[in-house]
Order: sequence, then C-alpha cells, then structure tokens
Amino acid sequence: MSGIEGLGSRASLYRVGPYNDIGSAVPGLDPHHVGQKAPLGDMIPGYDPLTALSILIPKAGHTTHGPSGIISRRVFGLTTPRQVAARDIVELRRVDPDIPNARFQALINMNKTHYP
Repeated sequence: MSGIEGLGSRASLYRVGPYNDIGSAVPGLDPHHVGQKAPLGDMIPGYDPLTALSILIPKAGHTTHGPSGIISRRVFGLTTPRQVAARDIVELRRVDPDIPNARFQALINMNKTHYP
C-alpha cells in the first residue's frame, strides 16, 4: 500500500460502516462520511452523522492535502443522496487509488439499504 505505511492499523484502514463504529482514534486515519454529511443532512429526514456510512481513510487527502489533493466538498448541482454518494466515491478514487474496489461496493450496497 503506497504512501500509507506507518499510518494507523492496517486492519482498520479502509474499514467501512457507521461513523461511530469505524473508529476515529486511529493515528493518521480519519473517518470520511460517504456521502458528505452537510448536503445529506439537508436531503434526508432524520439523517444522523454519527451513524452515517463512512470509510476510514488516511488523513492526507481527507483533512490535509495529499499527493493527489484533497476530497472535494463541492456540492453544486447535486440534488439527490445518490448523486452525493457517487461524487464522493469518484473523489475517493481520485485522492486515494489504493482503496480496494470491494470497499466501494460495500459502501454502495450499504447506501442503497440505508437511503433507498
């Protein structure tokens, strides 16, 4: 895994699930809401960012600039939760190409279940 050696636990890296379950105390890693919590909070009645779908990713690229930049927070033109999640997945792929495709599939399936 390029660019992430020494960051957090390898078992935790790219873990997906509810925000409050994936862990925020892993050194060098940040939980990232998929899709972005601000627009989803406006689009989904009862949206709870603490239980929202997330993935644990390296801090570089999430809250600090990494080699491929930072995940875009631009929401102009996004009008549905699915569009927000799709944009997030594209951004995650751009910023961290090491994320396994199986993690994206898990997020997509969870998203369909949580936000039909």
